[in-house]
Amino acid sequence: MESGALRVLDKTSLQAFLDAFSAATGIASAVFDNGGNLLASRLQPTLCERFYGSSPACHCRALCSAASDAEPLLEQGDSLCSHGLITFTLPLQHAGEKLGTLLLGQIFTSPPDLDHFQREARQHNFDEQVFLEAVQLIPVIPDADIARILPLVTTMTSLLAELGVGKQRAQQVEQELQKTVQSMEA
Repeated sequence: MESGALRVLDKTSLQAFLDAFSAATGIASAVFDNGGNLLASRLQPTLCERFYGSSPACHCRALCSAASDAEPLLEQGDSLCSHGLITFTLPLQHAGEKLGTLLLGQIFTSPPDLDHFQREARQHNFDEQVFLEAVQLIPVIPDADIARILPLVTTMTSLLAELGVGKQRAQQVEQELQKTVQSMEA
């Protein structure tokens, strides 16, 4: 049996939404069902995955591997790692039923301290130029903008769920009509 999100959410529309959202904001995003299975994604490897996660000396406390370990992402909230990166998780709901989880991030809410990251690169023997370029690619979204973006994303994903429910109901009605027509023809 498919989970609620797989039954209701149209994966093609969901992927199109995540692609457009990422193109407009620069923020990576993904949707997981309640079991932690990835449904749609516009994720890039995180700084933690690309660098800190590959260094045995690093103990990053960020949500470093969303696509491979979504279990901690199933609850709403935000996570601030020790490097100043933020990841947000929001529940996808329809009619009070939790369908899955939306993941947004990683982002900075203020410009990163490049001197700090330069020291980090040296300390952990990262390729300094590549590492600093990766840091500078992470979107900087001020708190005030995040406060406007999160409700928008929640509303848009709720609308997608509503469309999915309508599509599911229309399919059920069509099946019932076909059964009725077949029984009348018999």
